[in-house]
This record gives sequence, C-alpha cells and structure tokens, in this order.
Amino acid sequence: MDYPDLINGLFELLGAVAILGHVRRVFKDKAVAGVAIWSTVFFASWGMWNLYYYPHLEQWASLAGGIAIVLGNFLWIAGLVYYTRHPKGKVKEPEGCEAPPSRCATCKNRLIDAVHLVKTATKLRRLVTAQGHYVALLEGELTETAGIADAHGWASSRVTSGEDLRERIAELKLDAGVPD
Repeated sequence: MDYPDLINGLFELLGAVAILGHVRRVFKDKAVAGVAIWSTVFFASWGMWNLYYYPHLEQWASLAGGIAIVLGNFLWIAGLVYYTRHPKGKVKEPEGCEAPPSRCATCKNRLIDAVHLVKTATKLRRLVTAQGHYVALLEGELTETAGIADAHGWASSRVTSGEDLRERIAELKLDAGVPD
C-alpha cells in the first residue's frame, strides 16, 4: 500500500460519509425534493467501475472506500426511488421561519433570490445610466446637425414623438432612482 492509495481511500470513505448524510435526509423526510436521481445513478455506476478498477491497480485502501461509496449510493438510490413513488412526508415551506438563514434551506434560497434581485436592479440602473449617456451623445450630435437641416429646409415628423419619449424616460428614471 502506498500513500496515494491511502489518501484516495480516505477520500472515498469521506465521500461515503457525505452520501450517508443524503441517505439520512431522504429517510428522515420520507420525501424527495430537489434531487435528480440520474446524477446519483451516474456516480453509483462510476463507483461500480471503481470496484473493478482499484483491484486491477492493486489499490486496496481505495477499494475499501469504493465499496463504502457504492453501498451508500445504492442506499440513497433506494430511498430516492421508494420515496419518489411513495412520499410519506411533505417538504414544508416555513411561514415566518424562526431558524437563522444558515440553518434553513428555504430562507437561504429567499436570501439568494433577494441578493440576485438587488444585483439585477443595480445592473439595470447602470444600463439605464449608460443608455442615458448614449442618448445625450446622440442628442448633441443631432443638435449639431439641426442647423444644417434647417438651412436646407428639412423638417422632421418625429419631433413631438421624441419629446414625449424623452419626457417619459425622464419620469421612469426618476421613479427608478436613476441619476441623470
């Protein structure tokens, strides 16, 4: 036995402990929520491959950990299959949850959604501000060419529409708290 095999075997054993956490949760909740069975099946099949591969490499510590991983995955899959077909409990959405967000998955998700919303709003404000600068640039360009157009007798049929849109944009920016 060598150190790489021992280290890999330890990782396999720790992976099995982690999988047992999933197993415990499924059997405790008696329901399945937010888990794709096919990803578990994939990793279980990889574990099965390792049961052949590790002896081929004479990595006995890895084989021991691999056996634990395979057993854990099969228990997990059994729970997933059974409780997908026969759910006993229901994953509850807490109403006014007392737990801190670090302990409650639903609160974490709400917090993540709120953070995402704030980040999106900030990006939208930056976008509107950048568009405002671009419109100001175009307005300056048009002001420079308006004299030439007037000298040639050109007239625009869109002046009123443009003024209305600029007024509406200014109101929306004010509502959104976007600076000019």
